[in-house]
Amino acid sequence: MFMLRNSQILNRLLPTLCCAVSLLVVPTAQAMDRDKPLLAVFMAGKTRSDLAFVDPQGRAFGQGLKVSNAYIKQGYFLAMPKGLTRSGDLVRRWYDRTGREVPMPTFDGKNKVEASVMSAEGLGLVFWKDKGPRKYGFVNLKGQMAFKEVFSGARSFSEGLAEVRQMKTKKWGFINTQGRWVIAPQYKGVMPFRQGITSVQNQAGQWALLDQTGQALTDFSCSRALNIKQGIALCKLANKKGVMLYSKLGKALLSQPAKSISWVGFGWKVKDSDGQVMLRDAQGKLRIKKGLVADISTGLGDGLFRAKATQKGPYGYMNLEGTWVVKPKYVKASIFSEKRAFAQTDRKQPVEMINTKGQVIQTLQDVYNAAQSGPMQQGLAAVVAKKGKEPAKVGYITPDGTWGIAPKFNKTRLKDQAFVNGVAPACLDKYPNVRCGIINPKGGWVIGPKAEWIGIKAGFH
Repeated sequence: MFMLRNSQILNRLLPTLCCAVSLLVVPTAQAMDRDKPLLAVFMAGKTRSDLAFVDPQGRAFGQGLKVSNAYIKQGYFLAMPKGLTRSGDLVRRWYDRTGREVPMPTFDGKNKVEASVMSAEGLGLVFWKDKGPRKYGFVNLKGQMAFKEVFSGARSFSEGLAEVRQMKTKKWGFINTQGRWVIAPQYKGVMPFRQGITSVQNQAGQWALLDQTGQALTDFSCSRALNIKQGIALCKLANKKGVMLYSKLGKALLSQPAKSISWVGFGWKVKDSDGQVMLRDAQGKLRIKKGLVADISTGLGDGLFRAKATQKGPYGYMNLEGTWVVKPKYVKASIFSEKRAFAQTDRKQPVEMINTKGQVIQTLQDVYNAAQSGPMQQGLAAVVAKKGKEPAKVGYITPDGTWGIAPKFNKTRLKDQAFVNGVAPACLDKYPNVRCGIINPKGGWVIGPKAEWIGIKAGFH
């Protein structure tokens, strides 16, 4: 995807990768996450589909990629731009976070395989098509095929195991990082392992919970793949018999099936057959009994979550012991972060910044939508302000409720405008004259706005 001259420039400008990752000794995802350079994705060209990866010093790589999507996968230091290059090269490849291309092998001595997903185990899923249906395999970070066996279907490694479909039988099973079958191909469908468990589908189309030894933990009673979060599995029972939560040992956590269950980021919101709501935490423990709340919103911050006492009532903040810390009175409210949240008691009134006791720190003039406020990160929160008929602009509020950086930047997704390690992407002016750069916590330009950077695809991470 890179032209030769870009590779030569990168060798001078960008740090080199210290060492290759061997197939036998692979750093943990956490270790690779900790050592990776920060990158943002900027729209960098004449159209919004021209993208570049940018580091906090403004060094960019990937210019010239004509892509429909580009992202930096969390959990490892590899990025996968995806799509067509200007040169017409159809092969998708990976790049590490310094801009170095991961070499790709050929499947026939001439044509290269295409990149799909890279895993924390250092094994990338690739595919190709020569004669007949598409084929799948795995490569290591040196660009070598990791295993001899080829599959008719495959997904990326997760927790040391990958779901693969045997070429001959067309049935699914699991292999380990040495390419050996650890759960024989026998299923119609399978899902990735999460916290040591997965769900598998029998030939009749129903699903059950399975551990990494291949032992079934439940019977095949679920109508769809189980939703697994932190070792707890949600099963939609067949024949419309409701929903059930199972522990990672296959134990039912409810005395009877519930009407509905949903994950709220920190636990399970369970609505019983009588319509009442309760909360079980990520470990399945009952934290909020029935009758205390009518609804629970997604997200936990500073030990508090948003909830309603009545279905159509206002929001308040409750702790995991079931105590209302801030009584319900808000029509809109954000998740707490660094002991600050943004809330409104009336949609027509300005937003208030509150602390974890519900005390008003500051009323924010010209800010009229609590939903258009980002989390407080490193002492600054991105907030959208609108004065009269002027266009809405993004500024940054400090914990005392004053403007640390006055509103002057274009609005994009606020999570992409958050500060990370003292830097944030920011843009000025209207399209097509947008110019973007990188700012510091005082609002000064670390890298001044550039005409070729016309938007933010993803913030620093």
